[in-house]
Amino acid sequence: MILAFFVLSIVRNKRIKMFYHRIMLSVPLYKDIKTNLEISRFTKCLALILESGGSIIEALESSKKLIGNLIMYEDVERAINDIKLGKSISEAFNISRTFPLFFIELISVGEETGELEDSLKNISNFLNAEILKRLKSLVNIINPIIIIIISVHVGFLVLSIMLPMFELLNNFNL
Repeated sequence: MILAFFVLSIVRNKRIKMFYHRIMLSVPLYKDIKTNLEISRFTKCLALILESGGSIIEALESSKKLIGNLIMYEDVERAINDIKLGKSISEAFNISRTFPLFFIELISVGEETGELEDSLKNISNFLNAEILKRLKSLVNIINPIIIIIISVHVGFLVLSIMLPMFELLNNFNL
């Protein structure tokens, strides 16, 4: 009971969550996939809300709820505050630690051309394609490793069955 309380208090602690999310954003392959997934969902939702006539602040406030990583969430909150103070969207995200440069550049282009929704959709589509590419490469890396591990296990299984049989045959041929 005490252990459960201790674990729950750790899980609910914001500093520990921030530390965990910062660590997870430094793991190479996980970082790429998770960041792209978060930004893809965020931009897709943002584009849909803007297309339906919502303001940029409303769209950002609603879309930020999809972000699971606290560091990215805080970056979006910071950007919302900067936009409320009069900065452009691209300027507001420019100080972000987690949003990539191409994201900021495409938003800037969308702002300048008046096609922000299309830019956001393009970002989402591009990131979805990147996620699929990374997952395929991950599967291609993991497949041979799994085959080797299974082969070793099957080899041990065969040896554990065959060795006693050979010993039994040797005992009969005395």
